Amino acid sequence: MLPEATVIHALPDRLRLRVREKRRDAQYFAAVDEWLSAFPGAIDHDVQPLTGSILFYRDAAFAPRDFAEQARRAGMFDLSMPVPDAMGSESGDPLTDMQWRRCLRQAMVGLLVAMAIVQINRGQIMAPAISMLSYAFDIAAHLRD
Repeated sequence: MLPEATVIHALPDRLRLRVREKRRDAQYFAAVDEWLSAFPGAIDHDVQPLTGSILFYRDAAFAPRDFAEQARRAGMFDLSMPVPDAMGSESGDPLTDMQWRRCLRQAMVGLLVAMAIVQINRGQIMAPAISMLSYAFDIAAHLRD
């Protein structure tokens, strides 16, 4: 049975895994080090046997699904959870720029409405509250774009 690896964090250019059951196993991590040296899409990597950590720097050619499958086939580890892709999506489909902008706009609408409510509660309902609500509705109108 293969040791289980867990994704600790993932950023667009790197991935940190932890293999708890192999902590302090220098021979195992030497094998992982050798395997990662030949892995396509790897820019650099760092293995830490003491903590059971694997830090993997990846390029745009990195295919998250292939990584998990190749690790299993090579007998390195079993990646129990999906590997987030370069944009942090576990489905393998990165969010488009349009989706990111829409999420940001929705967050801004919520923030501005909350700020307007705070101003109304303070009794400052003229310019600050009205301005914030106006900005919120303006942004909300553009959500349909």
